[in-house]
Amino acid sequence: MTVVVKEIANALEIGARRVQQRAALEAWPFTAMKWRGGEAHIYNEATLPGDVQCALAALRERRETQRCIAQNTANAKRTEKVRAAQAQFDNAKGARKETAERRVAALLRVDELREKDVTLNLETARAQVAAETGCSVSVLQRWGRKVRGFAKPHWPALLLPEERGKPMRVEIHPDAWAEFKRDYLRLEKPNVESCYRRLRRSAPNEWRPLPSLRTVKRRVNELSATTRTLLREGEEAMMRMGPKIERSRAELAAMERVNADGHTFDVAVKFPDGSIGRPVLVGWQDIASGKLLAYRVGKSETAELVRLSFCDMVKAYGIPQHAYLDNGRAFASKQNTGGMATRYRFKVRAEDPEGALTRAGVNVHWVTPYNGKAKPIERAWRDLADDVAKRPEFAGAYLGNSPDNKPENYGSRAVDYAEFIRVLDDGVREHNARDGRRGGVCAGRSFDATFVALYAESTVTKATKTQLATMLLATEAVTVRKGTGAIHLADNVYWSESLAEHQGKKVHAHFDPKSLHTGVHVFLPDRTYLGFVPCTYKTGFDTKEKASEAIKAKNRFRKAVKAKAAAELAWRTAAQPHAMPAIPEPVMPEAKVIKLHRPKRKMASSTTALPSGEVSFTVGLFTSMVPLKRSRL
Repeated sequence: MTVVVKEIANALEIGARRVQQRAALEAWPFTAMKWRGGEAHIYNEATLPGDVQCALAALRERRETQRCIAQNTANAKRTEKVRAAQAQFDNAKGARKETAERRVAALLRVDELREKDVTLNLETARAQVAAETGCSVSVLQRWGRKVRGFAKPHWPALLLPEERGKPMRVEIHPDAWAEFKRDYLRLEKPNVESCYRRLRRSAPNEWRPLPSLRTVKRRVNELSATTRTLLREGEEAMMRMGPKIERSRAELAAMERVNADGHTFDVAVKFPDGSIGRPVLVGWQDIASGKLLAYRVGKSETAELVRLSFCDMVKAYGIPQHAYLDNGRAFASKQNTGGMATRYRFKVRAEDPEGALTRAGVNVHWVTPYNGKAKPIERAWRDLADDVAKRPEFAGAYLGNSPDNKPENYGSRAVDYAEFIRVLDDGVREHNARDGRRGGVCAGRSFDATFVALYAESTVTKATKTQLATMLLATEAVTVRKGTGAIHLADNVYWSESLAEHQGKKVHAHFDPKSLHTGVHVFLPDRTYLGFVPCTYKTGFDTKEKASEAIKAKNRFRKAVKAKAAAELAWRTAAQPHAMPAIPEPVMPEAKVIKLHRPKRKMASSTTALPSGEVSFTVGLFTSMVPLKRSRL
């Protein structure tokens, strides 16, 4: 392959002069030939140095890449053009499609004449077809340019005539249209008429004349439906317009996947400590069958409820493979999911103790918060909200699910905690045993029957007694105090000789939240068991729940004092000062003896004649004017 100096210069990205100098210096073999009035050197690429050959090869590769990119770009543009033309052709009326077909037939007639007579040139064939169809040769040329390079099946779409008689589109000033959209696309959802009236009132002269209301309504309908929904109804309404995800349960086995969530009952319950509130249930559900497996009830959704209800499920049915949870503070607590790579809540540290789900080897999936469709158990809560919360036993204690849905007998009584648990247990059993379930793989069976059938065919992992006992213990990372070698937990002190060598280091304390004074089991972060450490100084709380309640009581006291102080300060700021009585103006005194002021230095009197015929007399500091009488001479 032969190359010239300019080609080598482009490959090496240097000037042609430098290539000639190098060729002369290194004595590159060449062939001289005349070129544009001078002499050109032609080089054989095989005889050039290796770096030059590599540069030439790279240059050809770049050019080939650029050619492919340009070709792909051109093909993409042609494809997009065909797609747009085809879409317009599909929506066109029959008369326009017939016109396009006649144009295609004329072009095909030109090709037919040339195939029959190979000596016939293109212009002659077009003139003959123009005489047959009645159109001009220039029109046939224009049609031919439109379809040049495209496949014949696309010719009708490319030759579709423009639509005639289309009504003129009324123009709206861009600023006026932007101002209207700014007013209309709001979450308050004002109607078009009111926004149009406000636009007419505030539009300056450069925005006028404004189009009619009907025109504005048509423009509003041309806006994207999803955009209007997002800006006027919110993101949740917009997401309802998207694709729906239908998840099949046909391939799932029992205890393969579970999900958990908390539910607050709208019932006034009197707890054992005498307080009245709405009880919170934390439950676990088998996704394959829909059966509620285990649950616990408390005053609020806490990590303790999550851990204990999980242990109840494990003890009765086994360890699930996957669990779907939201990242609430209770579920994402380190007592339950500590040690996992991600929890999307709290700080994840390497020294964090393993939670109950982590120790059990459950794969936790964090679902989208505030999305009821992400967890099937939300459907069960809806049933319990009606079947349990509105039971006859709770008449007068039902509080309603919103301030606008309070019953007439709101707050007339409170149900005893033991009675509530009895009714709840009965309601959950009825929920699981009810026949006629059509969801999932129930096929008319109850959740209990479906779970029994799937459970018999599933491979279930059971926890040993030691593993179950470990799950029942709460875990907390504490630091061994320097000097004493003791650990402190809930204001209690725990000490043993085994902790002396680990002063200042983090250890994991496993304890029974209901009996903190008994002692704790201590492990190193690498799961090395140090032994049981007894409680040597019992000044704190005997249960973790009481410790939490004491902390909450302190926080409530602090907030109450701050609120009282803020209210006092607000009262002082808002209070108006008392109106002070006005002080009357002082009475001006009157002098009984008045003395005339006299100057100390006397001044000579003089008279001055004025043009008006008056004479001015000056005596001291006083001047007076009197008329001057004419003398008779």
